[in-house]
Amino acid sequence: MHYLRTIILLFGVSWGATAMSFETDFNRDTREAFKKSIDYPSLVVRRPPEKIVLLDWQKTLEKLRDAQGNEWSGKVNEPSLGLLGEGSLRVQMQSQKGAAIVDITSLAGDWQERLDYVMWQESLTHRTEVNAKVLPGMDDLYLVPKLSPGTGFTNFLYGNFFIEVKAWDIDDIDSLAKALHQVMKDNSRVLGTEHKRCFKATADKTVLSVGEVVSITIEGLVKNWDSEWIANQSRQLLDDDIEYLERRGNVFLLKAVKKGKIKIPFAAMNKQTLYVEQQEVEIEVK
Repeated sequence: MHYLRTIILLFGVSWGATAMSFETDFNRDTREAFKKSIDYPSLVVRRPPEKIVLLDWQKTLEKLRDAQGNEWSGKVNEPSLGLLGEGSLRVQMQSQKGAAIVDITSLAGDWQERLDYVMWQESLTHRTEVNAKVLPGMDDLYLVPKLSPGTGFTNFLYGNFFIEVKAWDIDDIDSLAKALHQVMKDNSRVLGTEHKRCFKATADKTVLSVGEVVSITIEGLVKNWDSEWIANQSRQLLDDDIEYLERRGNVFLLKAVKKGKIKIPFAAMNKQTLYVEQQEVEIEVK
């Protein structure tokens, strides 16, 4: 399929210049305790080879056989591009065993940035501790319940994706998660040394005064950009130095609030593969 070939030509060692930060105060103690329980520093050091997963997710999850031989059929929702620059897709899976939900998050950034996203996501809980532990022997990070009997969920980070598999009426959902993990492994490639951009972001001015508005235009550099890609400004990554105003088609308007050098992050996602690329526009407010 032509969009898979296009993505293969695009990827390289660069995951984009925008770094995601998840060091918030919310549930900080819970998050730090979880990081300690799974030996977070060793995970950072154990950096796996950078790779990218190339799948047509809708076609892949229409029919999938799990590790126990059960056939699952999937109803795929519309993909979306979040305000952190992350791609998202939810799939409702059904088999004779019951129903399950698969949440797919596509991440840019390097290994530690993706790992930090998982730490932040896992700590979004009402529990006093994160109910997850690392299952050894699985690439890259594979989490199963620590406290609950059976396996009602499995979450894993592989390449540029974080996958959450959960069910309420099935004791063991891990066989579905392992099938997903394997199909991703079978369709992954180690990143090369060159990177061709899929879009460019251009500001109408790079130096402005406080109160001035900058207009930034997004232009696709790949085939079928308008039909197969989603682009957005990653608003939750903006500093207080600049204010998001509005979007007019492929043009984004932002107002300078404080003096200084400012980086404005943008992201684009392919709707079939969920591949995400991030870029920044740098401006200076004097």
